[in-house]
Amino acid sequence: MGRCPPRYAALVAVIGYALVCALPGQSVAREFFVDAIGGSDTNSGRSPGEAWRSLDKVNEIRLQPGDTVFLRRGAAWRGKIEVQASGQPGAPIIYGAYGTGPAPVLYGVDNGIAGERQRHIVIRDIHIRDTSYSGIFVQHAKDWRFERLTIERTGEGKKGGGITWWHGDGLSIIECTMTDVRGDGIWAWNVDGLKIIDNRIMTVQGETADNLHIYKPRNFEIRGNLLSMEGKTNSGKGNVFIFAGDKGVITGNVFAGGSFGLSTTASNVSITDNRFMNHNRFKWSAGLLMGEDTNVANNMIARNVFSGGRAGVYIFNRKFTRDAIVIRENVFEDLEGPAVVIQSTVSGAFVNNTIRSPWAARPLEFSGSVDRAGSWRVDGNVVMRTERKNGGKVR
Repeated sequence: MGRCPPRYAALVAVIGYALVCALPGQSVAREFFVDAIGGSDTNSGRSPGEAWRSLDKVNEIRLQPGDTVFLRRGAAWRGKIEVQASGQPGAPIIYGAYGTGPAPVLYGVDNGIAGERQRHIVIRDIHIRDTSYSGIFVQHAKDWRFERLTIERTGEGKKGGGITWWHGDGLSIIECTMTDVRGDGIWAWNVDGLKIIDNRIMTVQGETADNLHIYKPRNFEIRGNLLSMEGKTNSGKGNVFIFAGDKGVITGNVFAGGSFGLSTTASNVSITDNRFMNHNRFKWSAGLLMGEDTNVANNMIARNVFSGGRAGVYIFNRKFTRDAIVIRENVFEDLEGPAVVIQSTVSGAFVNNTIRSPWAARPLEFSGSVDRAGSWRVDGNVVMRTERKNGGKVR
């Protein structure tokens, strides 16, 4: 076959490129800009100078994998983003910010951002406030990532909370800040592949509100967060509540104030290098609780610091077993009660811990029973008696 004449070569290349771009499933990533200050919905939306004005334009357009919607920094919208299309692996749909100044604000509606059944979504650098339900509400979705969001005064209707996620896998919440939320800061229900990393969630409101409330997570990571309930609140709960679940890592967090730091009945979990502080609201309060109605197995509780609370670790509920629970190399200091209280059937170990407490004579309060399948070993702990702070009573 002869070569294509030179005069036709450029034309053939252009036609070939056009055919490739037209193949099903192929699309070119697009950018859209929205400016509540200087934009207009009669513009194209394709550049900062041609920005749209309203969120209605964003919610009307059919986004494609790889598309990005930019909201202008310093602008605010009374309204919400309704996520209606999905991205693809490696080509998520992204909602973010452009320009300089404070993050763009969404406010004054039920949910600042809502979605259902979409996949591969990234939302970053947006401020959501003053919503009547949740800052973000998502259900039956997959592979969403929230980055550097600010959420405040959400759940004003005494429902909802910060981020509410129902039934979906692949949720990442990274470097977000939540303050004055009514309801749980993060509610995550039945998630496989949950990552909550480097967030700052301050005191939440509501009688049953936790900083994090998580139900049956699998393959989860909670790392590097500051979770506080030390401000004024009507909540009777604590920093993190996890019911059941399997295969997790909880490390490098600060849990402060409230009724408890971490209440968990997940199995196969490593709980390491955390700081538990000032969990003393009730007589049953402790840094770490293990008491909900499910069996627990294979948890490592190591190298944590428990200070200023009622007790360090409280394991209870005689109807269910706690097998292979190893508590080692932790520091328990300035507690109002024992380092560890056990009122359950248990196997595992309490070894190589350091206890500095007025309760030095009773660092371990054991009224449970040893699991037939295992043993409960106590060995190598260092116990030092300290004075009661401010003349307080040992309880």
